[in-house]
Amino acid sequence: MNEAETRAEPIDPAIKAAGWGVIEGVAMVQASTIQSAQESV
Repeated sequence: MNEAETRAEPIDPAIKAAGWGVIEGVAMVQASTIQSAQESV
């Protein structure tokens, strides 16, 4: 399990259940890894 999965699976649901982090009209996206041009060659 990486950092993004750790946050998405056990942490985010617990935060939401506690009533935190829910703002009407605001959408959150999960972080993703971006590969540099040098790494893709």
